[in-house]
Amino acid sequence: MRPERYANVHLKKAMDSEGVHRRRVEVRKYLVIARVLVRVTGEKGCVKRAKKEVKSLGKLRDLKVTSCIPLPHYELGDLDMKDCMVRKVFGSRLLVAERVFLLYHELNKEMKLHPLRKTIREILFLLESLGIVDERLKALAKELGRLRDQQLMAQLCEGKEIDFDVSDLRLKAKDIIRELLFVTEFDHIKCKLSNENNM
Repeated sequence: MRPERYANVHLKKAMDSEGVHRRRVEVRKYLVIARVLVRVTGEKGCVKRAKKEVKSLGKLRDLKVTSCIPLPHYELGDLDMKDCMVRKVFGSRLLVAERVFLLYHELNKEMKLHPLRKTIREILFLLESLGIVDERLKALAKELGRLRDQQLMAQLCEGKEIDFDVSDLRLKAKDIIRELLFVTEFDHIKCKLSNENNM
């Protein structure tokens, strides 16, 4: 699969979607790829629009999840981003794989739940765009999402700040992602990973 196709499929699903959560997930999948490829495509306006959509839907979704704050009925407006379909980019798979490699190393710094969750979710979508789907990584992202919802409920409904020790989940994610990077066709990435093992 080409990352551009992945981005465009999910952008189309986002434009057809009527639910807050579904649309947000689909726009996010588009955004993750569009952001990586923007330095080649130059489509900064589309990235900006997608970011704005994800942010506004995120606030709404958080309130819906906690459900201790009654929300009025919310109608989603039309999402018109037809002009933001990602054109073919030579080397797109390489750019995406290198982004995964970079994020893999950034996991060492992610000690808090929310940033860790965001990074793992981004890696999950990037790998999916390369045709690499892993149920273990999906389950891990889902578990982090469940913990984040618990954290939000405590914060918004009870006024309590709670934190979770995510060090085991972070290490588990690193092992899975490292293994998946070896599945890619990029020998220079595999070589760097192997060299890190020998240090």
